Amino acid sequence: MARAGEAGRGFAVAAAVEVHGAASASELSVRSEHLNTEVHRVLATVRAA
Repeated sequence: MARAGEAGRGFAVAAAVEVHGAASASELSVRSEHLNTEVHRVLATVRAA
């Protein structure tokens, strides 16, 4: 469970950085897709733990 919390905090920081740095709507869309990929990666890691 601690690993899930760590993964969640790490993702929250990454999401904030990705969204904050977006300069346009299209860039935000690309970054959103990247975050979606990361969410799936984190979930797979947590499920495997």
